[in-house]
Amino acid sequence: AFAGTIAASISFELHRTDPAEKDQCIIEACRDTSPYLRKDIIDKTLVGGNPLPNSHFEDWVAATTVPDYWAIAGTGITIAANTTAENFRGGAKSVALTRAGTNGYLYISESEWPALLDFANYNISVYSWAKSSATAQVRIQVYTKAGTAGTEKTTNGSYHTGGGEWEKLKNENITIPDNLRDIEIRLSSDTANTVCYLDNAYIVGVPTYKY
Repeated sequence: AFAGTIAASISFELHRTDPAEKDQCIIEACRDTSPYLRKDIIDKTLVGGNPLPNSHFEDWVAATTVPDYWAIAGTGITIAANTTAENFRGGAKSVALTRAGTNGYLYISESEWPALLDFANYNISVYSWAKSSATAQVRIQVYTKAGTAGTEKTTNGSYHTGGGEWEKLKNENITIPDNLRDIEIRLSSDTANTVCYLDNAYIVGVPTYKY
């Protein structure tokens, strides 16, 4: 019994058996034929034990120009989803970041992902793949604010060496205060009028079972 008149545009399929049972039979058949009939699936966007969301930069809200859970700050910063194969490290996208002003960065903070506050009282290391043609253009920064006085600290990692090749940026063994109030993981551009590519950021040093 339907609640109202069914539109003429609606199509139907009639089954002798519940479709859910058919689906279950297909699943069981797949299990019975494995490993004799199978297809290898390699997903390069997966990084086990990584507490950062959307760290592969594959997910972008259509109405925005930033990857999900991330934001931009600074003067003259523009970013876009890059889909050119040589400019991403896994999956099908990376971030193309261009800085035309004096400073700026792509970042994620506790405002976008409150679980970052669980980094308090841990030593963390932050990594990201980057591709840049300019020396000393892009690096990882970790910003924290702690205590009722709001004590601020910014820890800088090493710069990309340039040359237009992929390098793994590092910012290691950063002590996060136990009275943490604010935190930002920044992929910072320090050279104007250049573009760099960022992909596959990740953090180690924090147990991910909390997430």
